[in-house]
Amino acid sequence: MAKISIFILAGPGSEEGLGRVAHALVAAKELHERGHTVEVIFDGAATRWVPELLREGSRLEPLFQAVRGQIAGACGHCAGAFGVKDRLAEAQVPALEEFEGHPSVATRVAAGFQILTF
Repeated sequence: MAKISIFILAGPGSEEGLGRVAHALVAAKELHERGHTVEVIFDGAATRWVPELLREGSRLEPLFQAVRGQIAGACGHCAGAFGVKDRLAEAQVPALEEFEGHPSVATRVAAGFQILTF
């Protein structure tokens, strides 16, 4: 089975961003259900999705909860830049700061992960 890191980069505020996060979460769900090792990482403007996905009434909250176990975290640097770092902690989503405050792509590639971006 494959090992896959899904990096979500598109932020909220547009139909494109909504489509990207929805498709990333659907892909994570499908891959996990088919036995692959999957992790989801919110990076860049996408760090703003964490509080949005947990907002009461969010259309994507059930999908987010369905893949909750595959959420590796969100970029600590970007979450700080976009003003949502405290919200990550509230949502129990780890801030990933492995390389200069960001998630490490190199570490994941070295561990055999394929990288998908949305």
